[in-house]
Amino acid sequence: MTIDGPGLQVLHGLKLTELDAFMAACIPAQVPAGTLLIAEGDEDRSMLFVRDGELEIFVGQPPHEVVVGRLDRGAHAGAVGLLRLVDQRMASVRTRTQSDLLVLERAGLERLDSDGNSVVSNLEVDILHALIERLRELTNHLVRLTEGRDSLPSLPGQSASVWARMRRYLVGEDEPEEFEPDVAEALQICPELRGLSPEVLELLLPQLSPVAVGEGERLCDQDGDVGDAYMVVSGRIGMYRSTRLGGPMLLAELGLGDLLGIEGIIDFGSPLGTLVALEPSWLLRIPKALCGEAVVMRTPVARTLRRAMMGAAARRLQVTTRRLVQLGTTQVHEGKVAGEEANEVLRLALSSATALC
Repeated sequence: MTIDGPGLQVLHGLKLTELDAFMAACIPAQVPAGTLLIAEGDEDRSMLFVRDGELEIFVGQPPHEVVVGRLDRGAHAGAVGLLRLVDQRMASVRTRTQSDLLVLERAGLERLDSDGNSVVSNLEVDILHALIERLRELTNHLVRLTEGRDSLPSLPGQSASVWARMRRYLVGEDEPEEFEPDVAEALQICPELRGLSPEVLELLLPQLSPVAVGEGERLCDQDGDVGDAYMVVSGRIGMYRSTRLGGPMLLAELGLGDLLGIEGIIDFGSPLGTLVALEPSWLLRIPKALCGEAVVMRTPVARTLRRAMMGAAARRLQVTTRRLVQLGTTQVHEGKVAGEEANEVLRLALSSATALC
């Protein structure tokens, strides 16, 4: 089997038995050039590994599609769908040349997972790093595109009233709880942390602690050290970025179930922004060391947190992509950017599809 390559680190370090099991779980396919493999908007749960040949990722429909990436020998595509990190594919994939592929479907992944095959953890870590890398890249472009603003405009259908309605549904009141939340109940707010086994809960709960923050309290600074991560249990947290014009810009409002401060833990970079409580809030502190273990270890707790961080990063990347497309399109229509600059803005926004197809 020759499936090694610069993009396929998920097979590195596997035992021979694990490699054999991976091959048995995949479906081999010889596919001619021009074949549509993944369609934007699909809800399928499968991914592709390229043994030989070349694929391209594109968004939109012919003849107006935009190619945003290419894949060659050793690369893979479609993992976020396979791992259920997105409801629908955000891009399409087709072959550019005759290609030799391996297809891994959800049933095969679950079989490998139940057997404890290391390829599943390797794949999760690979996708987590890719999501954070793209999130950081697009956030930086978003800040540059919005120099001079105090905050970003709200996306359609997304406002403080949404969080208020969610609070009423989940905790039964409009205002943040005055009493300390129960940690086990608080975990139910995050989709990836619901329904954990008693064994995982027994190991995880003692390491988490509720933290009350007052309005205006800072959790981290954009240029400061990376600290612990947090999950929002009630209230709202603002993410701010300093700009070249000097003033801070409100980049995002984060609410129920959002994970904060994970980016620098994962990629050893600086915090993505300065985090400030916009109102009295309860958070769940997740120690930095515990999050770090989630990136490199294969214990049940590490895998639980890794999957929560993947889900949070995928959701944030989708929102950031929508904002960048919205702002880029608006500035083109307003004549603030034109020509090659306009094309570059929209290309950068659409490029997130390479991580979300």
